[in-house]
Amino acid sequence: KFLQAILNDFEWVMAQAVLAMAFLAWTTRTTARNDHTMLPVQTDSYCARGYPICSYTLACLHGYSLDCRTLGCNATEQSCEELGSFFRQSDWNGMCGTWEDVENRSECCQCVGDLPPPETVAPSTSFNRCYDSADRCPDSYSGSCCFTRLDCPSGYSLSEPIGICEQTDCGIENYSASELNYMGSYCNGIFPGDRVLCQTCVKEPGETTTTTSPALLTLVITTAGPEQVAASDYAAPTQNGEECDGPCSYTLTCPSGYRLDCRGVPCAEETLCSALGKFYQVKSWSNCGAQDVDRYECCRCARAIPSSADWEMLGRPEHAACRGRTPTDNSPSYYTVHRGIDDLDECKALCLQHFPRCKGIEHSRGRCEIWTRPEGISLGVELNVSGFTCMRFGWAAKHLVPVDGGLGRACRGTPRDNQPRYYRILEAETLQACQAMCTAAPLCYGIEFSSGRCEIWVERIGASVPMEGFACFAYDPAAIPVFTEKNILIP
Repeated sequence: KFLQAILNDFEWVMAQAVLAMAFLAWTTRTTARNDHTMLPVQTDSYCARGYPICSYTLACLHGYSLDCRTLGCNATEQSCEELGSFFRQSDWNGMCGTWEDVENRSECCQCVGDLPPPETVAPSTSFNRCYDSADRCPDSYSGSCCFTRLDCPSGYSLSEPIGICEQTDCGIENYSASELNYMGSYCNGIFPGDRVLCQTCVKEPGETTTTTSPALLTLVITTAGPEQVAASDYAAPTQNGEECDGPCSYTLTCPSGYRLDCRGVPCAEETLCSALGKFYQVKSWSNCGAQDVDRYECCRCARAIPSSADWEMLGRPEHAACRGRTPTDNSPSYYTVHRGIDDLDECKALCLQHFPRCKGIEHSRGRCEIWTRPEGISLGVELNVSGFTCMRFGWAAKHLVPVDGGLGRACRGTPRDNQPRYYRILEAETLQACQAMCTAAPLCYGIEFSSGRCEIWVERIGASVPMEGFACFAYDPAAIPVFTEKNILIP
C-alpha cells in the first residue's frame, strides 16, 4: 500500500508536469500569434439619415482577421488612432451624452495575423471592356460595368478579390481593379455607390504559372491625398530676372506642365517663404508700408493638373443636370456650350484643356457644357428625361471626412493653432455649397463650415476643437465617403 501510494503520487506529479508543459506551449504559441498588424480596408459605409451615427464595413487582406475594441463615451482616447496606428473606425455614434442608452462612441479595429504580409507586385492590365447591359452587369443596378484583364508575372498568382464600395479605383498599394460596377448592388445605402473589385499578385513558394483574370477600365484620374501628394506635383521655380526699386520683385518661371501657385505672407506675420514649404520662393517683397498688405509674395510651381484632382459624379449618370447654388440656379454665365461632342470622355478632355478654370461638365446628346463658375458646381438635379450627366473635377467632396465626428467641431492645425494663413474665407449658405467651393479651389485640404461662412483650408488639418454650430471636414482620399450631397446633416 505504501508503494502504491508513492506510485499514485508520482503519477499525479507527472500528470501535473504534462499539463504545465502543455499550458506553457499553448501560452508560447498564443504569445507568438497575432504579432503582425495591418490597417483594415474600409469596403462600405452606412450613415443614419439625419443622425451622426455611422457604420463602416472593414476587411483584412492576406488572411488576417479583425481585432476590435470599443471606446466608451467617457474614454480618455478621442480617436481610434490613439489605440495604435493600425486601428480604423468601424462604428461611430455621435449621440454620446445626448441619448442615455448610448454607451460607446466608437468601435475601433485593426487586422492581426500570425505571419508577415506576403510579398506582392502590381498586376499588369490589358483587355479593357465596358458594357451598358444588365445581362453583362448583373451586379450593377444601373446595368453599367467595366472589366480589365489582370496578369501576374511568373512566380506570382492573383489574390482573392476584395470589393470596395464608393470607389472607382483601389487605392491600395500593388492592387489593381479587375471589375467596376456602377451603382453596385452589394453596396449599402439608399443611393448605392459604385463598387470596384481589387486584386494583387502574391508571391508563392516555388514556381507558378502566370495567372490572369478578366476584369475594369478605370474611368477617373487616380487620386493622392494631401498627405500623399507626390513631390512631383510641385517644383521650385527658376528665377530669370530681378527688379529692385526699394522693394524687389523677381521673374519666376515653371517647367512645362506646371504653373505658378502663389500665396501672400501678411505684414502682420514674421514668416519667410521657406516656412510655407520647400518649393516656395520669393516673387516679391515689400517694406510693409501704410499701403502694403503682404510682406512677401511666395510662389512654387504646381502641376497644371494635380494628382489629387478627381472626377466626381453628381446625381445619377444620364439622369442629372448641373446646378449652381440651388436646384433652379442655372445661369448661362456659369458655363460655355460646345456642340457636336457626342462622347462623354471627349467632353471631360475638353474640360481638362481649360483646367483650372473648368470646374466640371454637363454632357448631353451632342452638347458639352464647360462649367467655369468660380464657386463650383454645388449639386446635380434629377431630371425627368435621360441623357444628361453632371460631373465636377477637382478636390472631390466625397473624400471630405469628419474630423473628430465633424459636427460641433472647428478645424485647427494643432489644438491651439488657428493661424489665418491656414485658410481662405468664403461665403456659403450651406455645407453643400462649401463642399463645392472646396472642389473648385486650387488647393483644399479640408473645410470648416458655420452659418454663412466657409473656410477653405490650404494647410493640413491636424486637430479640431469643440465649437457649437461649426463643422470640420478634412480631405482624405483613402476614406470611404460618409457625407454626400444626398446625406447632409447640416442645413
